[in-house]
Amino acid sequence: MADARRNRNQKAVEKVISGEAKVEDRNGLALPVDAHPKPLTWSDGTVVRNRVQSYDATFGRQATDPLSLHREQATGMTTLTAPSQPGITVFNDTNPNAYYDPANPQGSVIVAGTGTRIEVVQSNRNGMLTLQVR
Repeated sequence: MADARRNRNQKAVEKVISGEAKVEDRNGLALPVDAHPKPLTWSDGTVVRNRVQSYDATFGRQATDPLSLHREQATGMTTLTAPSQPGITVFNDTNPNAYYDPANPQGSVIVAGTGTRIEVVQSNRNGMLTLQVR
């Protein structure tokens, strides 16, 4: 059973990499989940690229760092100002769409909806985490 699931996931990953996958093919894969799934946007309303979106993606007890970026375009300068946000300590996939945002479908994910709950109980200065999984 595990081999069949692994093969199915590998085929799905290959489809994503090759660009053949449809959005619905991406459900249930082992994909990164952004703790702060609301997409960041530039001052002109465009969604910030996913490499930058991930700056606040980790789950943990610490607040995120504030972020301020500037982007020069032919039409002028756009800015991104993201204030510090509280740390998100709990992943809960009860709602399959909790970590999905249609404004940024390539940078968010539809989770399995199994009721899995993972909580960051403790963290130390070295980045070690104690997790509780239910």
